[in-house]
Amino acid sequence: MSESLHDMNDELLVKYLLGETSPEESGMVKAWMAESELNRQCFEHFRLIWERSFGIAAHSKVDPDDAWKRFQLLTGQQPATAEVVVRSQPRRARLPFLRAAAAILLTAGAITLFYLNWRSGADAGAATPVTIAARNSSLTDTLPDGSIVTLNKRSSLRFPSDFKDGPRTVQLEGEAFFRITPDPARPFEVRINDVIIKVLGTSFNVKSNEGVTEVIVETGLVQVSHSSHQLQLRPKEKLSVSAADTELKKDSVSDQLYKYYRTREFVCDNTPLWKLVDVLNEAYDARIVIERPALRNLRIDVPFYDESLDNILDVITETFNDQHIQVVKQDSLIILK
Repeated sequence: MSESLHDMNDELLVKYLLGETSPEESGMVKAWMAESELNRQCFEHFRLIWERSFGIAAHSKVDPDDAWKRFQLLTGQQPATAEVVVRSQPRRARLPFLRAAAAILLTAGAITLFYLNWRSGADAGAATPVTIAARNSSLTDTLPDGSIVTLNKRSSLRFPSDFKDGPRTVQLEGEAFFRITPDPARPFEVRINDVIIKVLGTSFNVKSNEGVTEVIVETGLVQVSHSSHQLQLRPKEKLSVSAADTELKKDSVSDQLYKYYRTREFVCDNTPLWKLVDVLNEAYDARIVIERPALRNLRIDVPFYDESLDNILDVITETFNDQHIQVVKQDSLIILK
């Protein structure tokens, strides 16, 4: 083979993980990893993605050949003009594990995109920009400093491949939960919209929705900056701010619904029905509307764990059976009457 050490091939890495490489190929992979810390970290993240893929293998219904083509498009191994057609033809036997892994990763909807960013910067000598993105499901990953981040679906995080001197700064789009590794000499900063969240070591949730930034603290202390204003948040406190706000105001956290994409739980504790419905719409990409105004502020105290939307709606109607709630489905719309 004539594979460049600076442009490691994905198929070769997967063969190495499967133990199917020749001695020469194994030597190439090991030499590539030994060449730089960046390459080693790149391999570890590729291995992590590979290992996670098998946790959902049994549920994958994506054609492996088609998925592999899409994966190659994502990783730059095919030109952007390559045509990918969804087919129902028999699966080919060539590299079955590799194609199946691509199908699994794409079905999961959460694919780590910084792999190629790191590869392309292997010769730069400086920290390269890295982006991780969650597509149709949440994604948990570890940052270079050991901090752990869980991205909600349709969210992304950009950060340097190595946090050097100064603050550990990341740029968030969407929603994420952070569990930060303490480092007093290097504060951790999350930038989202025009808001800066600064911490030393803590856990907190950050969300952007239609220009409004929400910060909820679980542990530790968080400092939020917006324009020329600053405010500190403690556990069970939250803040919501938009670009038009001229001051910062904090409030207490009244429920645990914000955790749903990490825990797969909807914990309702005297929660108004309208709020549960809002979260269900977000979690299930649903269109539930409450038609009868009297239902909106009904309070519910039921926890749901990994339930289907239909099951949750059934429990809602049973919980408020005295209200005689009807669930009416009209195309993609679900109406609570």
